[in-house]
Amino acid sequence: MNALYILGANIIAALSNEARFQCMAHRLSTVLNDAWKSTKEEHEQFNLFDIAVHSLVAYVNKSSGIQEHLPKTIKSPSGTRPWRTFFLVHDSILSSYEALRDILITRNEEHRVLQISPALLKEIVNFFGKFNKIFDKLEMSDKPTLQNVIPTYYLIVSDVCAEANSDSDTLRFLKRKVIAGMNEKYWSSTTEMHKIACILDPSFKALNFIRGREQLQFVKGVQRGLVQLLEQENEEETHHAVKRVHIAEEDDPFSALREAAPVQLRNPSTDTSADELKTEFQQYIEKQFPKPDNLCVFWKNSALDFPTLSSLAKKVLVIQASSGESERHFSGSGEILSEKRNRLSADSVEALTVLKEAHLNKLWPAKI
Repeated sequence: MNALYILGANIIAALSNEARFQCMAHRLSTVLNDAWKSTKEEHEQFNLFDIAVHSLVAYVNKSSGIQEHLPKTIKSPSGTRPWRTFFLVHDSILSSYEALRDILITRNEEHRVLQISPALLKEIVNFFGKFNKIFDKLEMSDKPTLQNVIPTYYLIVSDVCAEANSDSDTLRFLKRKVIAGMNEKYWSSTTEMHKIACILDPSFKALNFIRGREQLQFVKGVQRGLVQLLEQENEEETHHAVKRVHIAEEDDPFSALREAAPVQLRNPSTDTSADELKTEFQQYIEKQFPKPDNLCVFWKNSALDFPTLSSLAKKVLVIQASSGESERHFSGSGEILSEKRNRLSADSVEALTVLKEAHLNKLWPAKI
């Protein structure tokens, strides 16, 4: 444990000067969890509903002869992914509501289910069910996801949380809490890099989800961010080039003979001007593209038309929006490096982890 703590501290120290991005799937999960808690604290009817649900789940789980007679097993709350729990628990009760009532009537316990409004159950299930695909888009591991962060915000605030005439007062209250959390926690965690990634996806560059005036400001902000990114990259390239030359001269016994032909530090990326990038960006914004199946392949194929923009896109889109996949790898590696196999080398752990992922993704064994 001490070794792991020291390792974690060293990693944090090593990355102290690096840019760090929030896991946006975690931020969204926090928003939903806090909205649920706030609604319980401030809305008495919802609090009573939540208490009745937990009481029913506890009773079903500790009583024999109930679960096996239900069309869907009653799920228990989980602390790891609260938002998914909100959906699974209430969906299982809604699906088994009639069967539960019949069983509880024979036990003189029908009050447990009658305290729970089927209408509110359905509203909760329909509302939180919409977040499944949203989280999948943020946590997808085999494709770029950073471009989904900004559209996710607008999707939730303007569509998922849009109030309908049929909404109950309780659901309206809950939706408003979610919107407040999206503005306070989720949107405040977005950066220029998220906006750049959004524009670099041809599917989103029209910004149809943003109001007219804000679109122009958004695009101009992205252009400024791209120029700054290019300038930063050029500075880093020059710095690394100087460092490489310095090291080469120290190790090169013929360095004195090379003084007549000084080393050129310039490179294609350094020579690229901001004006050229702006021209490429404007052409990209104005050009129509079909929806790409694979964003990485799209920018690889666009390297001839947009060389500078393509180079920057590859660097930006490699950042994932969520740390979920990396955390799953850490958890999986922890299961491999157990007490009984504590002498495995780092290379062996890495190889077994990669092999496991290849098997899960049906990449191994290879078909001959």
